[in-house]
Amino acid sequence: MAVANHFRRTLDSFLGKIKQRLYQATTPIATWNYREAIYEGPGQTRYTSDWSTIDVGQAWYASTAYFQTQVTLDAKHAGHPVFLRFNNEGECLFYLNGAPQQGFDPNRSLCRLSESGVAGEVYDLTIEASIRWQNLAHAVQGGLDYGTHLFRTAEIVTLDEMLYHLLLDLEVLYEYYLLTESAWALELLNEARRHTKPDDEDGYFQEGARRFGSWLSERWPAATNNAANREITAVGHSHLDLAYLWPAKESVRKCGRTFSNMLQLLDRYPEFHFSQSQATQYQWAKEHYPALYEKIKYYVAEGRWELIGGMLVEPDCNLISGESLIRQTAFGQKFYQEEFGQTTEICWLPDTFGYPAYLPQVLSKCGFRYFYTCKINNNIVNVFPHHLFQWEAPDGSKLIAILDMFNSYSAEMKLPAIDSGIKNFRNTKHTKDMMTVYGYGDGGGGVTAEMIERSRRFTKLPGMPKIKPGTAASYFAKLNMNREQLPTWRGELYFEWHQGTYTSQAAAKRNNRKAELLYRNAELLLALQRAPGGQLKEGWERLLFQQFHDILPGTSQADTYVTAEQEYARIFEIGETAQAEALSALVGPAADHADDVVLAAEQEKGRSFVLFNSLAFARTEWVECDLQVRVDEIIVDAASSEQVVYSRLPNGRTLLYAERIPSVGYKRYLVLPGTPASPASSDAVSVREDDDSFTLENGELRIVVSKQSGFLDKVWDKRFERSVLKASGKPGNALEIFEELYDFYDAWNIDEETLAAGGKLIDQAESVELVSSSSTIAVLRVKKTINRSCIVQDIVLKAYERKVDFRTEADWNETGRLLKAGFDLDIHADRATYDMSFGHIERPTHNNTSWDRAQWEVSAHHWVDLSERNYGASLLNDGKFGYDIKGGLMRITLLKAPKYPDTTCDIGHHSFSYSLYLHDGEWRAGHVDEEGWKYNAPLLYQPVAATAWTHAEESWLTIGACGVFLSAAKPADDGSGDLIVRVYENHGARIRDVLRLNNTLIDSAAECDMLEHTLRPIEHADSSIPFELTPFEIKTFRIKRK
Repeated sequence: MAVANHFRRTLDSFLGKIKQRLYQATTPIATWNYREAIYEGPGQTRYTSDWSTIDVGQAWYASTAYFQTQVTLDAKHAGHPVFLRFNNEGECLFYLNGAPQQGFDPNRSLCRLSESGVAGEVYDLTIEASIRWQNLAHAVQGGLDYGTHLFRTAEIVTLDEMLYHLLLDLEVLYEYYLLTESAWALELLNEARRHTKPDDEDGYFQEGARRFGSWLSERWPAATNNAANREITAVGHSHLDLAYLWPAKESVRKCGRTFSNMLQLLDRYPEFHFSQSQATQYQWAKEHYPALYEKIKYYVAEGRWELIGGMLVEPDCNLISGESLIRQTAFGQKFYQEEFGQTTEICWLPDTFGYPAYLPQVLSKCGFRYFYTCKINNNIVNVFPHHLFQWEAPDGSKLIAILDMFNSYSAEMKLPAIDSGIKNFRNTKHTKDMMTVYGYGDGGGGVTAEMIERSRRFTKLPGMPKIKPGTAASYFAKLNMNREQLPTWRGELYFEWHQGTYTSQAAAKRNNRKAELLYRNAELLLALQRAPGGQLKEGWERLLFQQFHDILPGTSQADTYVTAEQEYARIFEIGETAQAEALSALVGPAADHADDVVLAAEQEKGRSFVLFNSLAFARTEWVECDLQVRVDEIIVDAASSEQVVYSRLPNGRTLLYAERIPSVGYKRYLVLPGTPASPASSDAVSVREDDDSFTLENGELRIVVSKQSGFLDKVWDKRFERSVLKASGKPGNALEIFEELYDFYDAWNIDEETLAAGGKLIDQAESVELVSSSSTIAVLRVKKTINRSCIVQDIVLKAYERKVDFRTEADWNETGRLLKAGFDLDIHADRATYDMSFGHIERPTHNNTSWDRAQWEVSAHHWVDLSERNYGASLLNDGKFGYDIKGGLMRITLLKAPKYPDTTCDIGHHSFSYSLYLHDGEWRAGHVDEEGWKYNAPLLYQPVAATAWTHAEESWLTIGACGVFLSAAKPADDGSGDLIVRVYENHGARIRDVLRLNNTLIDSAAECDMLEHTLRPIEHADSSIPFELTPFEIKTFRIKRK
């Protein structure tokens, strides 16, 4: 061991001395002009100082700084390759004579100025420098000061390229020897030490190095026998988070630095290929670095810059709707096609925190054939069994998938990592060939010249695989030739880590949910009035950016979420304007009832309003709206002339029971003089107060709420004569707070140990009071304080309903705590069901295997359900995503309190609702999926002039089959006026159904893919289209209307 350590110290010293002799001539640039600034966005720089000077060796501290000078080349550099060597410890973009040239970062400090210097040539040098945002974030996380940057180096140098290449040879041989203990490599290294004397004077040293280099080239041939019989496709890449430990605006500059670096390498190395995803990055380059962008287009056309990903950004996939995922691809692929004349077949999501089961179907129908990820390698319980596989969706759609074989999408082209990847490759019986994705990301500047040089030498090493620079597409194409031999993985790619991303930054998640549903409504209404739909483009682009996999999951720094609030304000403004205008065009302009009632004709006919249903099934439910009704007025259903049950609420709004609102249509109501109706006594809500509890009751349920805790002591189902909660279990709606450990992944994680340790029940209510009671509704208000936080919940029971609502207002001011609400159900089931986009997924309620145990926190969208064959209970929500269901305990995660990377994460006020819904049969029979849609897509209320309407109700679109849902009805993206309709099957059944466009004549109809390209014409009647769906299938139709 001592001999080995001595040898390593000797070799390290030897190579270090050679490195010091790389530069034949140097001209220091000691003093530069210097100016500080604040970068407020692309093209928006606010200077905070005048020009001054700064010397090498001085410290600087500014979020942005400019270094500028002019250099006249000294004669000693003439005729040689000339470089600028620069290091100021920042992330920099170097402009040569005003043009962006290259980045300087921790991994590169040399930039070539000229292949052959000319004495007297003048160079204008400008450096735009930024702080290293990762270092700043890590300092904050550790409670440290970020400190200053040291201006370390600035000089013009002539590089001894012979010595540079010899040094690379020796470094690779040394690395190979340490890996293999090869006698051949040891001999070459010892010969190098004998014949290359870095302590000699220049002439002697150079001559010795040159002689040894010639000798080495004879002993180390250009190619060796590839004993491994293996080829590794090396895909150059730079993973760039569009917002993370830095604001999104900084990512624009990161693109400029990285892309300039890669273009330099493409110019210099003919074998080099580079692959990059995310259309947003290309859009930034086009707008802010047009010269670089033109070169990118050149290399794309040449085939050496590969477009991958095909999405606007690399989004989170657990939290967004399937429609959002389709829009990500529609916008991304459209940009690629319009700008580069091509699209990509490779979905590239290396860093996203899990992948739902429906993805292979959606991706396939968006034109993708291949899928690449890396994240599942970081599971903390189980090792995923495959690196190469066919990923299958519930409907049977398949993609060829790669889970990175080297456990990195930012590999450094190092032999130990390559050797480790080969040894741990899990598909050796299917192929020996592999793919590595290499290049620094997130400001590290991408691939370096040294990586390319090293890969050239690796192929020459005995027993090592051939490293072949190439594209991801070339490797996938090889896999595709033998795809049937690959194993199949069916269902979700659950990520066994970072489950806190379902909850952190609650406002962003709720805003995203609301915006997605708003834009669904707006698109539908625009399509019904045959509007082009282009007015939503800006809003969609803003929304899709906010779905980036470090923004929506809650893992970015604070500025990101300040910007997000501003972005969502604009997103909602665009969507609400489009929705209001389109609704008015369909059902009549909104009326001002204050003016309406003074008109004699209006007084005679009464005030009128419309309830519009954007869902493709008729619905009955309670609606709370801004309608003002007097005690001597009634509400009449204009279609049936029946009186509607309603109640005036303390907040001045009206709660009315709307029945049979048509599918994708409206029903009209009149407000007339009369005596209001009430629910039948058997359905009416009643409240009883006892010494220690309140009992709320309607015709279906009896709820007992403890005055001490505010919890549900009992939930009795009258219809089934059973208690919903376990007699020996925790109470219902048990608010529980858990202590979390603080670490680097504070916002990312909910640790298994946190939940296993148990939480503290918030079982002391500050107050429990009855705030509203009538025959239609009862509201109990429960107020609780815990630590520095206050939680106010309205427990709501309404007539006719089989659910209990929990409307929550929370002033949250915690550190390192997690809040859950639990229901310990007297229901026995081995599996629970979770809503996801385009379907559902079942997960175990036990921990039989390590795969079961690893799912201690999972994601869902509108609802989760636990059912026996003939009875079940669901939790509905309007903006939460995290759950755990083990045994009969069903819990929803409400809030987290991480302090990194945003120290203010989720501090403040939160409004959200969830409901316990009880049903007959399992979830299909109980129409839980319909309830989830209703909960999240409420009826639209519009007051209209009573004289303006003849139709009492109308329906534009209907679907007949149970379990088939309308995902989208929208104007075609091409502006043709065609109607795009997308439906999906959610119950696992084969369906024959008919899509009816009521009162609309069809000119032609076709099935299309999700990017709206026609696949095949389909038969149709005048106003209807018959169709079939296999279990869990999604179909999209393109309809031309007469």
